[in-house]
Amino acid sequence: SVDANGHLYVPAEVRSISNSAFESCLRLSTLSFALNGALLSIGSKSFYNTSIVSVIIPESVSTIGVAGFSNCTLLSTVTIPINSILSDIQELAFSYTPIKSMSIPKNVEKISKSTFAYCVNLITVVFAFDSKLSSIEEYSFFASSLNSIDIPTGVTHISSYSFAFCRKLINVEFSTYSKLESISTRAFLKSGLTSIIIPSHVQSIGEEALAFCSRLKVVTFSCASIMTIFNNSFFNSSLTSISLPSTITYLGAVPISNVGVCSLCDVGKYSISGDDGKGACISCNVGYTTSEVGTRGDDQSACSVCDVGYFSATGIASGANTGCTICKT
Repeated sequence: SVDANGHLYVPAEVRSISNSAFESCLRLSTLSFALNGALLSIGSKSFYNTSIVSVIIPESVSTIGVAGFSNCTLLSTVTIPINSILSDIQELAFSYTPIKSMSIPKNVEKISKSTFAYCVNLITVVFAFDSKLSSIEEYSFFASSLNSIDIPTGVTHISSYSFAFCRKLINVEFSTYSKLESISTRAFLKSGLTSIIIPSHVQSIGEEALAFCSRLKVVTFSCASIMTIFNNSFFNSSLTSISLPSTITYLGAVPISNVGVCSLCDVGKYSISGDDGKGACISCNVGYTTSEVGTRGDDQSACSVCDVGYFSATGIASGANTGCTICKT
């Protein structure tokens, strides 16, 4: 129970904190857990609308329930140990709190609906380098103060309103090997983005996905992209130029003279993105080539096939510029 000083101590033998256990207990201001405890779950609304100012989530906790810490208007610091087994952060878990930063452990597979919605002081979110994250759900970071975010490689979907009204969000980074497939309706509506590079696996950009982004001037696509773009995806932004693969027709507001057409690297050339849209295609060294157009790579090992006039036992190079021998005339 909460003591006279507003402190709650959770003993080692406690395995779960029940739903709404301390909901609206405004005298609860500090919270601590026994070292090496057995706590597995923090239930829905367990600490909803309390006065706690900070919390260290035990590494044994795997689940934080719906609105577990929501509306804790003094909660500015949440610490999750690097070796945490936390895998499930449910809807609204930290919404309407003044947290300033958050580190998401590797086992979390999705940012649930409205998890950090209206966290107006939230500036930084960091994902583990080996993150298993695959989905960012609706309203996840709605109206937060993020200024930059690196999206983990495994994320396939950014859902509606995920980053909408993040007016300070200037930069969103995707890995070259991003698996992102879709950016949904109004995902970045009224955000602060100035430019964005769309990953090559994206198949659709939803209605008004980047609309009313008043500072957005440049959007770049991989030339390997095959996708659907709604005509109002960039409505009322400041878009002045857009670089598209020849497979995409864009009928939006950008003057046709500012719509650039990029192309895949030819056979015998490569680039990090597989096209000339993000940088010049690099030619393979003499004796080596690539097997197809659009080859991706960041060094000569991308040139994995013996060129005409060169041979190996399999026709394949054995490394960067090794394994192929010139034919004798």
